[in-house]
Amino acid sequence: ISQGGDGREVSDEQLAGFMLRLQGLGCHNVNLVTPTHVLAPILRSLVLAVKQGLTLPLVWNTSGYDSLDTLKLIDGVVDIYMPDMKYADARVARRLSMVPSYPEVNQAV
Repeated sequence: ISQGGDGREVSDEQLAGFMLRLQGLGCHNVNLVTPTHVLAPILRSLVLAVKQGLTLPLVWNTSGYDSLDTLKLIDGVVDIYMPDMKYADARVARRLSMVPSYPEVNQAV
């Protein structure tokens, strides 16, 4: 969505409202996909949503290239940490995603 230009910025209050709407529609979880770059707004939104009754499990659906600091921040907040390892070969990771040491970082945490 964001790469196609279809995404849009939302406020913390709007994001909290989206989470609550998912719950109201009967969804089973809030699945946050590749969310690390927006960690702070997500955490602020969760505070608002939980105060308003959000009880859905949170899924952190990630590339697995998260730092240990990020994992510490989401520990106890996220119910399911779901890393999706993209590359087992560092050369392929460098060539396709320009990411150094991807397998080592992914497996270290």
